[in-house]
Amino acid sequence: MAMSAAAVNDVVAWVLLALAIAVSGSGKSPLIALWVLLSGCGFVILAILIVRPIFKWMARRCHEGEPVQETYVCGTLAAVLAAGFVTDAIGIHAMFGAFVIGVVIPKEGPLAGALVEKVEDLVSACFGKIVGTFLVSLLCKLPVRESLALGFLMNTKGLVELIVLNIGKDRKVSII
Repeated sequence: MAMSAAAVNDVVAWVLLALAIAVSGSGKSPLIALWVLLSGCGFVILAILIVRPIFKWMARRCHEGEPVQETYVCGTLAAVLAAGFVTDAIGIHAMFGAFVIGVVIPKEGPLAGALVEKVEDLVSACFGKIVGTFLVSLLCKLPVRESLALGFLMNTKGLVELIVLNIGKDRKVSII
C-alpha cells in the first residue's frame, strides 16, 4: 500500500510541476497548461492501452529457465527512452515518461528478472550514495553526525520531490 501511495504521489508531483511550469511561463497562454495536462493524460492512457499489452505479450514469450531475448530487453529500454522523449516534448519532465513505462511493465517472470539484472548496477549503489554524500558534506564543513544523516536521507523516499523542486527552481517557478 505504501509503494502504491508513493507512486501516486510521484505522478501527482510531476503533473503539478508540469502545470506550474506551463502556467508560470512569461507571456504564455493558459491554454498551454491545458495542453500539458491533456497531453500528459493522453500519454498515460496510451501507455496503459497500447504499451502495457505489448509488454505483457513479451513477458508471455519469456519462459522460466530460458534466457530472455536481448531484443526484449533492448526494446524495453528503447521504450523508456522514447517515453522520456515524448513527455519532454509535451512539457513534462522526461523522468515522468520513464516512470509511467516502469509502472506498466509486468513485475513477475523472467522478463522482469532480466530487466532488473541489466539495470541493477546503475540503480543499486546505495553505499556509494551514502559515502559520497557523507564525504561531500564533510568537505562543506557539516558536522559528522549531520553528514551521515544526510547520506542516509538521500537514499530514502523523497528523491523525486528533490528532483521536482530542483527543476522548479531552475525554471524559476514561484509558488505564490
